[in-house]
Formats: sequence, structure tokens, C-alpha cells
Amino acid sequence: MKTQLTNKTAWNSWGNLLLPILLALLFFAFTFAYYPFREKLQFDSDEGLNLMRSMLVALGHPLYREISSDQPPLFNQLLAIVFRVTGFEVNPARVLVLLFSTLLVWAGAQFLQLTSGRLAAIFFLPLVIMVPEYLRLSTSVMIGIPSIAFAVVAMLFVVLWHQTRHNLWLVLSGFALALSVLVKLFTGFVAPIFVLGIMLTTYLEGSEQGVSWKIFRPVLVWSLSFVSLAILLGFALVGAENIAAITSTHLLASVRNQRQDRRDGGGIL
Repeated sequence: MKTQLTNKTAWNSWGNLLLPILLALLFFAFTFAYYPFREKLQFDSDEGLNLMRSMLVALGHPLYREISSDQPPLFNQLLAIVFRVTGFEVNPARVLVLLFSTLLVWAGAQFLQLTSGRLAAIFFLPLVIMVPEYLRLSTSVMIGIPSIAFAVVAMLFVVLWHQTRHNLWLVLSGFALALSVLVKLFTGFVAPIFVLGIMLTTYLEGSEQGVSWKIFRPVLVWSLSFVSLAILLGFALVGAENIAAITSTHLLASVRNQRQDRRDGGGIL
């Protein structure tokens, strides 16, 4: 059974390996050459906030202590590194986001090639370009695209684990989703889905042999990889005393939305 799954892996030839890379490079070249992001002063107010925060971090001001933010720190820290290299210019920051979007296109094309074949991977490129606002978001200094890119990479690595049963893919998937959450918290909702999918797969494959610890080993590998990197890197970049700065705002917003929904529902009834 393992040999059969391994033979299905789309990386068993150079052509299959290079196709998603070629599609991603075509996306980058098309967007970089033809989309007028260099002529735009500001796409969104969030873009200005991300730029200002990252500039201050690059100048040595600690995030959360001297810089107010309700978002995880990874994107601002990466952007601060770019500023230290290129200077305080908006276009290198936009190119950084474009690189994340290119990563998303590669991972999405590779995922489709693994699951649906080459034709599906090829059609992914024109379809993603036609998604409303995708090109604008791919060149705006905002955290949505980088976070989703890491999440799609995590999903791709889970598929590779399904096809090869190498635990390395589980470790890399957990790391990728941890990085996604450290860019923006909202992708954390897929973690239980990953856990459930891995557990269901191993249970169905081992159901004839009865329940044993081997059924839980893959999900433990993935969960420990995800949690360990999220906690270690999160505490290193945020600090234990600043965790509330990220979580409290989102929790309060959720409570306010629930109260508003109850009031709206009560008014209708």
C-alpha cells in the first residue's frame, strides 16, 4: 500500500516537479511587469499601518512595548529585515508580499497537480489571476496573503504525507501552519481540521488491526510540530507579557459581535 501511494506522488519526474515552479514564476513575472503597483501611493489604510510599524521595528523600537499592534509579529519582523537591507521604500515591501503570493500560487498548483493532475494545475494560474482583488492584495503590504500562503503550504505538505507516509512532511506542515498563525491568527481555525483529517486517515487504515497508539502517532507528530514552533517563536517575538495585546482585542471583538447579533435577532423577533 505504501509503495502504491508513493508512486502517485507528482514529484517522481522533473516535468512534474518543474510545472508548478514555472506557473509560479509566470505569475510573478506577469504581476511584476504589468500590474501598476509601483504607481500607487497607498492601496489601503492597513498598508500604511504595517509600513509604519515595520519601519519603527527596523529602527529598534520593540513591537507591543513601544509600538501598538493587535496582530502577530512575524510579518512586521520580516518586513523590518527588508527595510534594513533596502531602506525605507514601499516597493520592496510590496515585492515581499508578491513573493508570498507567488509561494501561494506554487503551493496551490502543486496541490492540484498531486490531487487532480497537470491540467488542473495549469488552469489554476489564469483562474487565480481572475479572482477579484487578488492582484491588488498580492501587491499590498497587508498580512492576509502571507498568512494564507503559509496555510496552503501546510495543506500541501499534509497531502504529501498522505502519499508518502514520511513523517517529515507532517513536521513541515505543522511548522508552516505555525508560521501562518504567527502572521495572522485567523488561519488557526484550520488546525482542528488538519488534526481530524490525519486522525481519520490513520484510523481507517488501521481499523482492521484495532485501536493502538500507532493511530495517534501521526497526529501527535503534526500537533507537536505546530504547537512547539508557534509557542517558541511566538514567545520569542511577542514576549509572555504582551500576549494579551494580541488576544484581548480579538476576543473583545468576538464578544461585541455576539452581543450585536443577539440584539439584532431580538429586534427582528
